[in-house]
Amino acid sequence: MRPPECDLCGASGEDVVTVHFAGEHDGAGSTREVGAGHPDGLAWLCAGHVDATRSLTHLTFAAARRVVGLTESPPGVPSLLSLQWPSGTCGTDGVEVSSSEVLWWSRPGGSGGRFGEAARGQSHEDYRLHGPAVACPPEVERQVDVAVGR
Repeated sequence: MRPPECDLCGASGEDVVTVHFAGEHDGAGSTREVGAGHPDGLAWLCAGHVDATRSLTHLTFAAARRVVGLTESPPGVPSLLSLQWPSGTCGTDGVEVSSSEVLWWSRPGGSGGRFGEAARGQSHEDYRLHGPAVACPPEVERQVDVAVGR
């Protein structure tokens, strides 16, 4: 297992803990080891980043990083589409489409606020079959349709 250093900022110390996210290789709850004995879906996070990702552990760690704005897309997975729009409650909603998933997110505090943030991942296949997993403007749906080939 990797040493206890925050996978986002590199901090170390007593407040760095492991957090389980959905596995990227074998689905949620995967225990497949990645790298030097580090289980898939397990991340080391400092107290501040635990708080920032608390409501996102149902996502893969790469997706959670995109939602909290720490990376635009995981290494080797370019973003096909990235959009955001104002929600009806002075917040910001958005979508990131990568080559493997559609990630819908909502930030009640606007594009700069992270408190109360929520996200929902959706596979391209699920999107093609059922459409958007959340309500979105028609123009956003049209652009996501093009990005996933619907």
